[in-house]
Amino acid sequence: MILFLVLILFLNNVTFAVPPHISGKFFHQQPKIDYSERSGSLKFSPQLAYKSISGVKKVAVIIVDFRDQKFSSGWQQNLLEGVERFKLYYNEVSDGKISMDITYFYSNGSSKTLTGNEIPYRMPRNMAYYAQNTLLTLTQLVKDALIAAEGIVSKNDFDYVMVLHAGYGAESMPDPSGYIWSAYVFWTGSVYGFTDGIIFPEKEYNASFVGVLCHEFGHQIGLPDLYYNQQSVVGSWCLMDGGLWCGEPAGYTPSHISCWAKKVLGWVDVEIISATIKNFSLKDVKEEKKVIKIPILEADNPENEYFLLEYRKKTNFDSYLKGEGLLIWRIDDSIALSENRLSANDINSGVPHLGVDLIEADQTPASNGGDAGDPFPGFTSQTLFKPSLWNVYAYNNAEIKMSVSRITENYDNSITFDVIFGEEEIEEKYYTLIVSVEPQNAGSVSISSGSFLSGSTIQVFAFPYEGYEFDKWTGDIISLENPLYIVMDSDKNLTALFKEKFAEVVIDTIPPAAITDLFAQQISSNSVMLSWTATGDDGYIGDIKNGEYIIVFSTYFEEMNNFLNNAYRIEFSTSVFANSKQNYIISSLSYDTTYYFALFLIDESSNVSDISNIASVYIREYEYKEGAEERIYCNLYISIQPPDSGQVVVEPMNRAFLKGTTVVLYADPYMGYEFSHWSGDINSNDNPVRIIISTNVFITANFVGIKNTSDTSLTFDYNKKIYVISKNNDGINEKIIFDEKDVEEIKLFSSKHNVVLKKKAPYVFDGEELPVGLYIFETKLKNGSKKYGFIVIIKN
Repeated sequence: MILFLVLILFLNNVTFAVPPHISGKFFHQQPKIDYSERSGSLKFSPQLAYKSISGVKKVAVIIVDFRDQKFSSGWQQNLLEGVERFKLYYNEVSDGKISMDITYFYSNGSSKTLTGNEIPYRMPRNMAYYAQNTLLTLTQLVKDALIAAEGIVSKNDFDYVMVLHAGYGAESMPDPSGYIWSAYVFWTGSVYGFTDGIIFPEKEYNASFVGVLCHEFGHQIGLPDLYYNQQSVVGSWCLMDGGLWCGEPAGYTPSHISCWAKKVLGWVDVEIISATIKNFSLKDVKEEKKVIKIPILEADNPENEYFLLEYRKKTNFDSYLKGEGLLIWRIDDSIALSENRLSANDINSGVPHLGVDLIEADQTPASNGGDAGDPFPGFTSQTLFKPSLWNVYAYNNAEIKMSVSRITENYDNSITFDVIFGEEEIEEKYYTLIVSVEPQNAGSVSISSGSFLSGSTIQVFAFPYEGYEFDKWTGDIISLENPLYIVMDSDKNLTALFKEKFAEVVIDTIPPAAITDLFAQQISSNSVMLSWTATGDDGYIGDIKNGEYIIVFSTYFEEMNNFLNNAYRIEFSTSVFANSKQNYIISSLSYDTTYYFALFLIDESSNVSDISNIASVYIREYEYKEGAEERIYCNLYISIQPPDSGQVVVEPMNRAFLKGTTVVLYADPYMGYEFSHWSGDINSNDNPVRIIISTNVFITANFVGIKNTSDTSLTFDYNKKIYVISKNNDGINEKIIFDEKDVEEIKLFSSKHNVVLKKKAPYVFDGEELPVGLYIFETKLKNGSKKYGFIVIIKN
């Protein structure tokens, strides 16, 4: 009964708790707990302190939007489906001990379901205010929603209140800034009887809000986070860590809460084993609703310090776990159920040790998200847990003289094992395997150490890190095989050797093809615009990232060598897109003169094309039609600082533009850099930036170095076509239609190369779901090949 007393204290002290970001990374915009504003004045209710969490819970969901953020079309159906799945989740994990009676509230009424005619409450502040994601702004959102409902939602009628807001949840956005982070919040001084509530979004970015809602409700009924400071501890093996993002899409099928959480909530039966027992059988915790507690008898307080065992199968809401088998949890309730630690939501800060930890069979931390090697016997066929072999001791440093052996999964969906106490000999013979890596940080192995049943065959993988490749195994076994199969007939020491991977140097000797359609046209009294179709890096194939054009022109042409020796010469660097239309303006030419023009194209390896065809034009007195204006073209000159730190993508993709043309520029940094600002004829921090060409323009894109480039995971060819989507009244595309018959799938990547959208063809992309910026698109063709390009999104 003390357990539930402590949980109620947790509820009365936490100010707010938030889910981990879908990427597992920490963002500066992520809310943090402010312990200074924690209130000690609110007391728990004694009559609730001695009851498990059970029965029908009445939940009010207040639906709100903002002046600067409305709901997307069809939101009602998405909400109903997600909330129904939330109800199914808690019915399953609690074994029917808890059920939800949900009522929706909106400005034009309330109901148990939604019909499509609901009008949300309009919040008094813009979404941008609440999206500051501070304790003040997040609690204010719940308070404002309660006030908007004018007392029809009160603690007298409902156990819990939740606020559903328009827009995405920050926890799934590639860039969370400007979005509201879902949270469980708590404040001092009741509003219509409530002192706490949940915030969750209409939708998640490429994900489902179901896991987020289940996670935050876990806080509302008393559960702490098992992750700490955005660092996973037990991975996807618990909803209160990374398990909220399990499923397809992410979050749609969150994993069960840990058996410790179920034990605390009174949702499982606990059987205590404190003496040797052989061939003990356990069913999936979802089926048998039973877990095993093994006190650590050598501990100062075995009641608080113990192992907790559960059998998890990949079924129902656990179907997206990475593996299945016997999970062995290491618990210290002096931390995990400490009033102060629960109120600080830091039971897994690691100080002085973890309150709820998972013993990984493969001895690789579950903080990697949880893998098939964590359960016993699992991926690594580990059938023995002897604490000292895992460097696990009682927290008073005493050796734990207990082992779990002969762990075996059976055909009847049960798992059996022996629990041996004291010095009693384990009947089976086990051998120890120790695997190391050289050089360090060059790679990893699927098993670092473990004890395995004599005669068993173990599979060990070597995984090289970027820049390395597997070389061989040395030690007790010499082999080039990967994976390596080992028969455990003795203790073995192995080392996985890795070596640096040297990229194959390919020398490009193929020059671009010659331009064959060069055309010269007089566009003013003293200027000419040259137009042509670009060729490619290798003949007509492939784009050129850092190419160069050489334009030669002269007033005399009789023989090619004389022409080239006496011609004026213009050189400029540029990216060259194969088969794209190009143009260039040459000014200050003489009146009543014939000019001859030709050009060369040079690729990145300094291969030079043959000379183009010769184009000529006679500069005559320019003829104006009465009332017509002269068509004036202007050049755009772009430089990069520092050199080789990035590139600028231009749409439309020209160097010369008719005066008055709107041009979009996007500064794209190379690895190790980030965009800083534009300088020259424009001074701006916007990216992308739009300019109107009215004269020759000189612009510099300035980049700065950054230390961390670890999140760049893919390499793209940047010299591809760019599309612009604009929601402004500027005549630029409002959507892109991917309807090619041979296209199978479309992916969009952020500038950091993270996947932000994945759709099957045909697909109409309107940019509504994404922030402004540059995106890379990949179209997978039905023949297996892929094509790439760019999309820039512009909004008001």
